[in-house]
Amino acid sequence: MKKNKGIIISLLLITVIGITAFLLFREKKIKVTNIIIDDNISLYVGERKVIDIKVLPEDATDKTVIWESENNDVAIVEDGVVEGIAPGTTKVKVSSTSGKVNSECVVQVLERTIEKIELDKTEINLTNGNNITLTPVITPSDLHDKKITWTSSDSNVATVDENGMITAIGNGNAEIKATVDGIIATCKVNVTTLVSSISLNKKEDILIVGESETLTYKIEPSDASNKEVIWKSSDPDAVSIDNGKIVAKKAGSSKITVTTIDGNKSAIYNVKVIGIKTFDQRNTAVIEYLKNPNENTIQSVQKKLCKNGLNCHRPVKYNTSLTGDINIYKYQNNKKEFIVKANSNALNYYLIPNNTYYLEMVSDTKKIEVVKITGDLRMINMPNVANMRDLGGWKADGGTVKYGKIFRSANTNSMTSLTEFNYLGIGKVVDLRGNSEIKKTSPVEKIRKAISITYYTNDKNVRKAVEQIIKGVVEQKTNVLFNCNIGRDRTGTIAYIIEGILGVSSTDRGTDYELTYFYSAERTRSYGSFKTLISKFNYYSKDKYEQERFINWYLSTSSNKEKDLKLINDFRKIMIDGNPHIYKLVSGKLTLA
Repeated sequence: MKKNKGIIISLLLITVIGITAFLLFREKKIKVTNIIIDDNISLYVGERKVIDIKVLPEDATDKTVIWESENNDVAIVEDGVVEGIAPGTTKVKVSSTSGKVNSECVVQVLERTIEKIELDKTEINLTNGNNITLTPVITPSDLHDKKITWTSSDSNVATVDENGMITAIGNGNAEIKATVDGIIATCKVNVTTLVSSISLNKKEDILIVGESETLTYKIEPSDASNKEVIWKSSDPDAVSIDNGKIVAKKAGSSKITVTTIDGNKSAIYNVKVIGIKTFDQRNTAVIEYLKNPNENTIQSVQKKLCKNGLNCHRPVKYNTSLTGDINIYKYQNNKKEFIVKANSNALNYYLIPNNTYYLEMVSDTKKIEVVKITGDLRMINMPNVANMRDLGGWKADGGTVKYGKIFRSANTNSMTSLTEFNYLGIGKVVDLRGNSEIKKTSPVEKIRKAISITYYTNDKNVRKAVEQIIKGVVEQKTNVLFNCNIGRDRTGTIAYIIEGILGVSSTDRGTDYELTYFYSAERTRSYGSFKTLISKFNYYSKDKYEQERFINWYLSTSSNKEKDLKLINDFRKIMIDGNPHIYKLVSGKLTLA
């Protein structure tokens, strides 16, 4: 019993001693008595700051604090770090964990003021359809939340999206603006469209010396910004080029190149230049005689140049390099006027003096000749008819006798068809020969009017022959040929009268009469029969002009002078290229109208 009691006392003693020791030696807890905080804090929206506090006493057992913002829409706080949310003022409160000790400060959140905005490019060049993005640089650099407004001064030239990406829309200039809080940065945009190709309105052509034409070009795309080009001729001596205008200067060929400055795109035009040939149908003897046409010249020329008298009436034939059918054009002032399509063998029948012809081979239109026919006298080289000439080309009253209306020649007995006459448009032949001289089986019988005259002595038939020629031209509206056996005396007489009615000078009538005798005999204006012919018409009066003698002669045997004078006036109008005088009868006397 005593033993158990002792144990109990010992345990109690140990417990008392332990509790006493615990109470004596345990740590004493120190409470927070004060929190010191900054009075005021200011920061910008989006900025963060640490709020400095001091928890007292410094040896407080538990310094843990609790943070709280009075208005989280203005600023938020966490672990002593305050962040500006929106402009304004709020209070931030800090409290001990017990909540018995607290302190607060005023937090002012300010709007950040931008100093400037810059773009990484101030001017850019774009081609149509391309894009580029601008990079803005804002000062201060930490204003990341600032919204940039992008605008274009001309959306037809360039557009810009909310991210600063510029897209080229059309040619021109535009200004791109980046705006933040009224602060602006700009970038100039130049939009162009590049040339992709160039083409010419022609790829090739043939020009005649002296001709010109203007080439036009087309650039793709049509809205290309720079349409300037450079022209070049591979042979400027043959073909010159100036701003698209081509001038053919001499026979040859050239390659015309047009090149764009933008893109160096090219197009080529190949041109061939044809020279103009000159050709004189007159033979050497006729040319020599006409240099000084008088009664002495014809005999000397015949002796010198006409070894065989039959040769001097033949013209020179134009020999073309073209074959087959030829398109014949009259060529004047760089323009072509289609005349006829004819076989190359018939070409010479269509070549008239003082005209230029553009000859084009039908089977190959790139084969071309251009020939100018010189020499007023038109001689016809017809295989079956000798001494043939056109009455045209002589100076007449008020102009020039027209070519291709009246022809003269030797006999037509050897003709086998009217083909050559058809080439010349001859629809009537006035044959001055007697019946014994005419071959009745000749195809000319279809269009022949036989009026036999004996030189100029038979006035009645002479006038009748002249009348038939005039009526063929005026009333039948056809070309007329008159002829005798060798185309000399009788034909020369009628030619002299026809030319007289048209107002050809006496000198030129004499020259033409002498040309008749290149065929054979050597006769001149001094020949007796010619002088008799002249005197025959000098018998008739004239008031002013030489043709009046011949018109009075024609009217002297007329049964209806008014009608016959009208026929003469109409004939002169048709035959003379110009303004011939027109006549009337006053009291039976020939007078200018």
